[in-house]
Amino acid sequence: MLELIVVLVRTELTKEVELLALRHENAVLRRHASRPSRPERLSEPGSSR
Repeated sequence: MLELIVVLVRTELTKEVELLALRHENAVLRRHASRPSRPERLSEPGSSR
């Protein structure tokens, strides 16, 4: 019985860790997608400061 509880707790913990990792990855990708690409930044006026 104890083994089953341990497996269930580990499964829940694994899910929580995976969700945190996916949320972080999503946030990073959103930040990256909102930035202009490198060539676009270089071609903007005033970006040479």
